[in-house]
Amino acid sequence: MQNLLKLLALFIFANFYSQQQFVFFGSYNWEKDSEGIYVYQLDNETGKLTKTTSIKGVVNPSYITISEDGKYIYASSESKIENGGTVSSFRFDKEEKTLKFMNSQESGGENPVYVSVHKIENGW
Repeated sequence: MQNLLKLLALFIFANFYSQQQFVFFGSYNWEKDSEGIYVYQLDNETGKLTKTTSIKGVVNPSYITISEDGKYIYASSESKIENGGTVSSFRFDKEEKTLKFMNSQESGGENPVYVSVHKIENGW
């Protein structure tokens, strides 16, 4: 568990779904073969976090934000390579407790450090 905590990123985000509360962690993993984003379920009575899923294939997802409806996760990836940074999107299914990669786009820099989501008129 200590090793896992060392990998977890600076920011923690939680979304409330009825009685379920999920916490999303990004990490500095430096390689796509290791887990980059972790999803835990929080027990509000005991404070216990239980890992529900994680995802590989994204490097250094250091900043995460969540869509207002809780269905989409966006992560910025720091590359330390000129113009190598990316922003990736994932779909979170709270019932199945799954996180699936959707898309990734270059950010135009090496270290994007903030992602925000704004609702548009006809959806996300």
